Order: sequence, then C-alpha cells, then structure tokens
Amino acid sequence: MGVLGPRRVILTDDGEMPPPPFKLTDNQYSILDETDLVFIDPMSTGFSRPVDGEKSKEWHTFTKDIASVGDFIRLYTTRYNRWLSPKFLAGESYGTTRSAGLSGYSLTVTVYF
Repeated sequence: MGVLGPRRVILTDDGEMPPPPFKLTDNQYSILDETDLVFIDPMSTGFSRPVDGEKSKEWHTFTKDIASVGDFIRLYTTRYNRWLSPKFLAGESYGTTRSAGLSGYSLTVTVYF
C-alpha cells in the first residue's frame, strides 16, 4: 500500500512509523495514475502454483526461478503489445536478487514472432 498505493500511513515528523492505530491519508506520490503495474508471484509464492504433474521444487533453483519470471515478463509484454513500454523491476528480500538476475536474463532471451 504505502509506496505504490493510493493511500499511505501518516508517519511521525521524523519519518518513523507511529504506534497503532495508524491513520491514513491520500498518497500524493502514488504512481497509479501514470503507470500500469503488473505484480508477479513466482513459483510457490502468493497464489502461484505449478500445473498438475509438475513439482514446485523443480522451480526453486536460482536459474529456474529467474527463467520462469523472465519468461512470464516476455510472454506478457508480447501478448499485450507492451514491448515499447518502459519496464522497472522492484523487489524486496529475495526479490532484490531476483530483480538483478532478471535484468541479465532479459538481455539473453530470444523473441520469436
């Protein structure tokens, strides 16, 4: 919610999170009115699960994880004709490592039309 959402928590004067209960305000820095955001749940996270007959642990290696997310981005941008749109990768925790890996992976992918 905070960084990207239309509302955010009101912080203290020194920028710290206040104690609960939190108060919300409009997020004047939200980018929702200027961008299309696509959130991806990599294998076994969020709502992402393998199709029948596949084992999720097969996708839990660094290279397979990067490939699955990178291939999703490639397919999405092809299907929705978004190749000319700027793309930004963001992640936290392991998502930061994944984002760095994706930047290199996306340079090596061959696209067929």
